[in-house]
Amino acid sequence: MNSFKIVISGSGITAFRMLIGAINAHYYLVSGVSLKELALLKMIYSTTVLLAEVPTGYLADKYSRKGSVIAACLLFTSFYVLCLFSPKMLFLYTAEICYGLAMCCVSGSLAAWLTTTIKHEFPAQPKKINEYFHWKGEISAVGSAFCGLFGTIVLVFFPKQFSVVYVLAAICFILLSLFIISIPDVHSQDTDDKQDLRALYALWKSEFNHKPFLLFLIAVIALAAAFQPMAHYWQPLFNNLHADDLMAKQWFKESTTMLGVVFFIYCLVIYLANKIVRNLLHRYSHGWMSEPLVIGAVVSLVAGGLSLLFLLVPNHSILFATILFALLYGTHSVIGVIAQAEYAKSAPASRLSMLLSITSLMGRVSSIIVLICITQVIDRFPIIYFFAWNLIWFSIITIVMWYGYVTKAKTPSRLNS
Repeated sequence: MNSFKIVISGSGITAFRMLIGAINAHYYLVSGVSLKELALLKMIYSTTVLLAEVPTGYLADKYSRKGSVIAACLLFTSFYVLCLFSPKMLFLYTAEICYGLAMCCVSGSLAAWLTTTIKHEFPAQPKKINEYFHWKGEISAVGSAFCGLFGTIVLVFFPKQFSVVYVLAAICFILLSLFIISIPDVHSQDTDDKQDLRALYALWKSEFNHKPFLLFLIAVIALAAAFQPMAHYWQPLFNNLHADDLMAKQWFKESTTMLGVVFFIYCLVIYLANKIVRNLLHRYSHGWMSEPLVIGAVVSLVAGGLSLLFLLVPNHSILFATILFALLYGTHSVIGVIAQAEYAKSAPASRLSMLLSITSLMGRVSSIIVLICITQVIDRFPIIYFFAWNLIWFSIITIVMWYGYVTKAKTPSRLNS
């Protein structure tokens, strides 16, 4: 099945990126990049996405979603090569721009390519979209867990030789691009007269009046806001916990090893969370456990509670922090997959890359605002405090998911668009 090959490709992109997932921020800091410079690099990345997200989605819809994914692999390769020059900021700025462009090329096109292929191979079976999206989440998590752990193990055999991991990641993306070339590009093509600006404006206006799009957009913005401290500051957080935890120092002589273990555990939780949801959707045809949006509302509520618990419990041990952090990551992953799959079912297939890019763009705006706020106050508050924001974002997502379920039956289906 070509759908499964695309799932493998998307999972490979996520997993190979995670070869440096547990060490990238640590590598920057060790090589001489400051926390404020680290935040600046992430702002450059987010700004790149802000500028390039919609154009890359438009080009993927018009020309080739498969080609867009291949371009992403080559840009990721460039990122790893440029990172070898850290802490020279000019190279790192360019690296983050390449990484941002790569994420733009893959963000909407991969999901749209997969959705179109699933609809082609499984007509009139909308739950196959949920199943394959969660399947991708599972495989991505397992691959990420082993790649992230492997990236840290390499440093055991090559102490402080971060370049070995970055070169390995570049090679993996080159090989992956060769695999993607062999997959057919099932693509919904439109005539040229539907590609002009007036048609695109009409599409955007129509979607902003379409309730599923608005709910998906709100969910993406909230998810992006919640993700910032989880993605960019978990490594400094656990380094601080490692420094204050005597037992953790006995377990992990090197902080990089500890980061690899934490990374492995939260990837494992992401795998289990997606597998559980996929099994629920496959096993039950009636009741709340067959409704992805209700499941999303429940796990969002749980994630909000965990965020608050993460903040309120004093003197965090490494073990306690790892468990809560892993649960937060697992619930965040499940919510994102559910939101994207539910919207993909009803969205116009021929413009899905661009529409997903628009929502991703708004998520990036949210990311930039959050990162700016963190940058302004990071020297005045412990990093753990920024995880408290997740209580707000997950509460919003809970409301959105529940409202989406309640109004779902009243929304006309556009499955065959």
